[in-house]
Order: sequence, then structure tokens, then C-alpha cells
Amino acid sequence: MAAQELKRQWVGIDISPWAVDIMKGRLLRKFPNLDLHIDGVPTDMDSAYLMHNDKPLAFEAWVLQRIPGIAPNEKQVGDRGVDGRGYLVDKNREGETQSVIVQVKGGKHGMTASEFRDFQHVIERENAFMGIVVVMENSMNRNQRREARIAGDVHLAATAYPKIQFWTLEDHFAGRAPSLPPMLDPFTGKPMLPKAIL
Repeated sequence: MAAQELKRQWVGIDISPWAVDIMKGRLLRKFPNLDLHIDGVPTDMDSAYLMHNDKPLAFEAWVLQRIPGIAPNEKQVGDRGVDGRGYLVDKNREGETQSVIVQVKGGKHGMTASEFRDFQHVIERENAFMGIVVVMENSMNRNQRREARIAGDVHLAATAYPKIQFWTLEDHFAGRAPSLPPMLDPFTGKPMLPKAIL
């Protein structure tokens, strides 16, 4: 930041895509016209596939951090069907915290019918408010769309949200976020302020 303020040439390096996101946000807030070039994190579908193929666990963490309020699991292997989780600002009628769980499916073929049914069971087991399946492309078949519709909606105040929704990286690169209720920041525990998709 100081180098930019002094109009010096600079390069920033970090191993964590999350840290890159934080610095990107800070720089663009302070210098909105900055022509920022970032290497090493996906900026389109081709680079997303490349990261998925080269570093699948880093890809999973990066994808989960694209969803406001969701944090990746610390344990990435043997996660029992939950790759990431976030918590709603509003508690349920019993005063309990409500969660949103996310499962990431890489590759061009998305999720099989049996994997979809398994995820429905995971949502029930976790007593989650809702679930999100992240796929690379819009690969849902007619049966999966029907099953997602059958799962119905959940309501918070006067707003309905799909109990299970599919969100694609194509959506991300087009600037479309999943439909989520107000979420807690996974790192501070405070309600998140509306912000742009990273």
C-alpha cells in the first residue's frame, strides 16, 4: 500500500489466496482505478480448471472463500460431506445458531444423482438451514433440478431461499453470488456488511 501511495513499482507475494483477496480488496478500496494484475488465483474458467487439476485442495478452499460468509473446513479430507460452513446472523426459534453447509464438486461432470441424495442426507444430519453445491459449470441434469425443487424453500423473515441450491464458477465469474440470508463473518463472528464478490 505504501509503495502504491509513493507511486513506486511493486510486487506483492503471498501463498494464501485468502490473503491475496484481502490485499486486493484493500488496494481497490483505496485506489479504485488501479490496474491490478494477479497471478496464481483463477480469473476465468480455464485458470479455475488449471488450479483444480494442479492443487485440488487449494482450489476447494479458494472456491469456498468466493461465497460470502463461508469458510473452508480445517480438515479437508474425511470431512463427512461438508467442505465448508457458515452461520446465519439470525438464530432459529429455539435460539440456536443456524448453518449453511457447502460441498464442492470439481470437474466437468458435477454431481451424480447418488451424490446429490447423499448431500441431502448430510444437510439433514447437520440440521443445516440450507446447503449449497458448488460445481464448475451448469451441469445439473433434469432429475437433479427436480430433486432440488422438491427439497423446497426455507424462510427467514419474509424471504424464501432454496433449501438446496447449485452455484457454479460460471456464476462467480459472471458476478452472481448464491442466494444467502444475512451471514456472520467466519473470521470475526460479526454480521457481514454487503460487499462485492471477490
